Amino acid sequence: MAPPRHLLRRPLRHNTRPAIDEKGGGTVERVPIKEAASRLGVSADTVRRRLRAGELPGERQQTPQGFVWLVELPADASVASPEVAGAAQAASVLVEDALEAVRLRERVDGLERLVGELQGERDAWQAQAERHEEAALQLRTLVAQAQQMARALPAGDMATPGDQAAPMHGPTQPLRQTLWQRLRTRRGSK
Repeated sequence: MAPPRHLLRRPLRHNTRPAIDEKGGGTVERVPIKEAASRLGVSADTVRRRLRAGELPGERQQTPQGFVWLVELPADASVASPEVAGAAQAASVLVEDALEAVRLRERVDGLERLVGELQGERDAWQAQAERHEEAALQLRTLVAQAQQMARALPAGDMATPGDQAAPMHGPTQPLRQTLWQRLRTRRGSK
């Protein structure tokens, strides 16, 4: 039976204990996952996967800190040679580097997409700013033309802004008062 996943992640602190193999009659050692990984020249995760798949024999033992898994290895299984251990470590470093390179490539691709989006937004804002500048220039031109036309008129012909709202009937009497003029008159009389 495969060990539960949460139990495989705990660090194992256990001494090796020789035992007799019931099948072959030889002796086996029960070692923690970390030591089994170093002896086999693989990672601790690989040992856990092999335990789960039933490829490696092992047993769960209870300790005061909780349960630990001990992997059964033949007593004559020596520690992997330095060349094998070095090659396994180099391979795991290469795999980690390849995974990091993939993660970095994905990050760079995401950042490049973001840069493209931001450049598009920047271009849209620049185009809008140019349109606003053109509209402001046209408005300034129209205001300048209106001012020139106002200067060209004789002084008596110029009407004040209040005169446009209330046309004069006679020299000083307005034909009709504007709403705000009526309100001001009422306030003043109170």
